[in-house]
Amino acid sequence: MSLAGITLGAGITIGSGVRINVPISFTVNPGDITFYENFYGGYSSASSTGFTSDPGNNTGNGLAYNVSPGLYNAVLAAYSAAGLDTGQSYAWNVAWTTGGTSVVRVGNTSTVNQLVFAPIDTTFSNWQTAWQTAFYGTPTQTGTFTFPATFTLYSPATTQGGFANWC
Repeated sequence: MSLAGITLGAGITIGSGVRINVPISFTVNPGDITFYENFYGGYSSASSTGFTSDPGNNTGNGLAYNVSPGLYNAVLAAYSAAGLDTGQSYAWNVAWTTGGTSVVRVGNTSTVNQLVFAPIDTTFSNWQTAWQTAFYGTPTQTGTFTFPATFTLYSPATTQGGFANWC
C-alpha cells in the first residue's frame, strides 16, 4: 500500500494489534512431537519424523501428536494472533521437509497439548466447506511428509469443522 511518500510492505506492524501481511505460523520439529494416535486409519506409518498418507483416506481421519509445551504455546499464540477459536480446525499451508507443500486440516486442544491434522486433497471441489471436511471427509493428499514443517495459516482463515469432529 502506498500513500503520498509512505510505503508499507509485508511484515510491517502498526500500533497494537494492527497488522499488515504478517503471516501467522509455527514450526513443528521432530523433537517437539510424539506420535499419539491414528484416528480411524488411512496412514500406513506415523512417527515424530513424519508420516505416509495412503490413497482412499479422508480428512475426517487424522493423525494425533502429543506436543512439547513450547510448541503447544507457539500454536496457541498463532491461534490467538489470528483470532481463531481453539475449538475449531482450520486450513493451514504447510512446507514439509519431504513432501513439498500442501494444505492441511489442523486442530488443537486446550486440554491435552495435542495437534491433530490431515493433509487435504485441494483438487476436491468442496474442501473449503467445513461440514464436508468434518463430517464426510474430503480426500487426503497422498504421499510421505516429513518434519520439520512450517505451518502458515491459509488465507482467508478457513474453518474445517470442530476439533472433536474427527471420524
